Amino acid sequence: MNTFFVLRHIIRTKAKSALAAAVAFSFILILSFLHGHITHVEYELDYMYESFVVRAEIRPGATIPPDRNFGDVIRWQTVDEILKSEFTKDELVQTVFRFAAISPLDEANSHWDDCIEYWLDWYTAVLDESGQIVQGTSVMVDANTSIGLVGFNDVDLFLAERAVGTAGHLIGNWEGRGGVDEDAACFETTQAKDELHIVFKPEFDESQFMHVAGEPIPVILSVPVMEMRGLVLGDLTYLCTMDDAIFTHSLALVVGTHNSVNLPFDPAFRDAVLMPAEATRVIFHQLIGHELGFISLSFDINPLWNRNLFKISEKLHEILRHSEAGFAPLTLVMRDEELRIVVGSMEQNLSLLRLLYPVAIVVSAAIGLGLSLLMILQNAKNAALLRTLGVTKARTRAMLLSVQMGVCLVGIAIGLAAVSIAGWGIEASAMPAGLYLSGSAAGSAIGAILLTNRSPLALLQVKE
Repeated sequence: MNTFFVLRHIIRTKAKSALAAAVAFSFILILSFLHGHITHVEYELDYMYESFVVRAEIRPGATIPPDRNFGDVIRWQTVDEILKSEFTKDELVQTVFRFAAISPLDEANSHWDDCIEYWLDWYTAVLDESGQIVQGTSVMVDANTSIGLVGFNDVDLFLAERAVGTAGHLIGNWEGRGGVDEDAACFETTQAKDELHIVFKPEFDESQFMHVAGEPIPVILSVPVMEMRGLVLGDLTYLCTMDDAIFTHSLALVVGTHNSVNLPFDPAFRDAVLMPAEATRVIFHQLIGHELGFISLSFDINPLWNRNLFKISEKLHEILRHSEAGFAPLTLVMRDEELRIVVGSMEQNLSLLRLLYPVAIVVSAAIGLGLSLLMILQNAKNAALLRTLGVTKARTRAMLLSVQMGVCLVGIAIGLAAVSIAGWGIEASAMPAGLYLSGSAAGSAIGAILLTNRSPLALLQVKE
């Protein structure tokens, strides 16, 4: 009798039944869409954080000391501290030194002590017994033989930067050891008209472009320098440097040639010796009174740390504020504008959706409760009829509740089927469906209790 009554009542009240099922269907669809959209935005946000690469650079500030003409003001300690950080990857460090030259070995492949001939057009220097220039004597450097050096730690990154442009390019009037014209000097990025190309000797692996203690320093020379010195790929030579009349001699192996395009700074570096940055530490250690400095340090922030860019920026600024960070004030440039703009708008949308979703669930449960209560209360005559026929209060309540819950279940089932077809994830719809069903059950139960607690005669007087 219960089943017959439920089905007959649902069929007789088609409009009410359709309304209850439609409301249940709509809320399941809306809540599932909101949840699916939240999941999609979270996925897109995670993808942006995990795939977007933020490039950062440490470079000289606006003031360059006269003895650091080319902006080599970043101390090695600062470079080490940043490179050992777990949030950096694909690091590129660069340093330059103006006074360098290539001195070939003699026929016996021994050290050529008199490499000064490859440095000076003429000189009035007086040498002491150890071959050093006596302090106070004059020396004039020959620009044709003093070619300078450029040190870096990653061939691919160095070439990529040279292809795009020279970041942090110091322009101005180079005035020898006297420094730069501070009024004319400034920093800018120049676009390369051509690209720097390097040709390595056969079977040479770029990963071997590094300094190994006790072995010759791998160097890359320009074609004119190799022709001038009579060198070919694979030859051993000496790399000489000079500072304050102190000469150094380091055995070097010619592993490649470059085309002298888009090398940094002064034209003297057009034919510069390219070498591993780590090897420059060894060379400069021999130059009394000259401490090695870097012109730039650039690196990618590990995408795993993209959510903590503010903390990383604070840590980097803390390092740069240290009095021993550089020979002059240093500047941090983080190219994270695009990430912050895109991610910022996505996070705002996500925050709004996360706020709306629980509100929508509560509203749906409240509407389910209210709608079911109203529909049960409109069954006063049916309740009176059942009570008059001798049906108990409990059974009457169960029959009225079954009618309303049956309609809600139909609407929820259709909604879940639509969610499944749309591919929004039926698992995520279970919770809002359960809450809506609970609200409907609570409203139906309250309405059934209110009806059955009244006498059949009073129920017959109720206008539905």
